[in-house]
Amino acid sequence: MMHELFPTPVFEENIGVPEGTLSILDTMEWDRFETKSITKEKNILNFLPSVYNRIQKQIEDWCYNTLLIKTTNELEIVRSWAASHKTGDSCDWHSHTNAVMSGVYYIMCNPDSGRLFFNKGAHYQNCFVPTLEPDTVGFVPATAKQFSILPEPGTLLMFPSQLVHRAERNQSTNWRLCIAYDVFIRGRIGTDHGNEVTL
Repeated sequence: MMHELFPTPVFEENIGVPEGTLSILDTMEWDRFETKSITKEKNILNFLPSVYNRIQKQIEDWCYNTLLIKTTNELEIVRSWAASHKTGDSCDWHSHTNAVMSGVYYIMCNPDSGRLFFNKGAHYQNCFVPTLEPDTVGFVPATAKQFSILPEPGTLLMFPSQLVHRAERNQSTNWRLCIAYDVFIRGRIGTDHGNEVTL
């Protein structure tokens, strides 16, 4: 038996794509960067109530029922923006600041659009430290350095905001379109630890 202590959780579920989602995003203003475009609006889910409700339901279910966070802690989506990647576009390694959970919801993609990769980073340890990495013959969480997910339309992902991730280069002739979001905890926290604070 092997006990895998202190894992980094990544949530994945397909919640579908409500009708009309693309037409609403078509009305938004976008900023173009070197390898991607993102909406100027940083609370995009306010314009997509059906998508917002589906994501919020999954956030609450995962955090309250799986991670067992107390329901007195309110889980608020504090930022959300759409990102599009045309052919050849990608997104470099990054993590999210001023949030506790982050996620990506895929609206338009296909098998050639690319994977989302997660990296344990040099400061995160599982079985071995970066200065000693024996060769392995397969993937097991205890020795893994990277993990990837190939999304499809409707895929919703959530993970701790400090988890480093990147979007693979889009090899499709179609655009990859997704919504990224950040979640923060509100209310009184830390009552069980004697260091209560209200956020």
